Amino acid sequence: MGSEFFTNKMIIKGSARDAYNQACDEMREINGHQEGYSGDIQTTYGFAMVKYPGRILGNVKFIDWMHEIADDTKRECFCVEITGAALKREKPAYLRGNRGIKGYLFFGWGAS
Repeated sequence: MGSEFFTNKMIIKGSARDAYNQACDEMREINGHQEGYSGDIQTTYGFAMVKYPGRILGNVKFIDWMHEIADDTKRECFCVEITGAALKREKPAYLRGNRGIKGYLFFGWGAS
């Protein structure tokens, strides 16, 4: 069995756990409820919060950092909270002006 690198960006009103569950549900819908080997977020066993020591999104170094964190960790998912100006840019128009909106970026190696 192999693995696929995935990323899922979720902008929601809720916790990181809520965002993870929603991302898994969305991928199950897209993949037709496969039993475990699509290589997406739903093939992981949960997630761990991590903090990026620099700017988030739009930075090539961030991609390298994600691969370094997730290297050799099949079926593990990591989560970075998107905050500040990055969150403001990423919010869809229908959520702008709403309070309590949070952003999360999940990444890792899913089973395929």
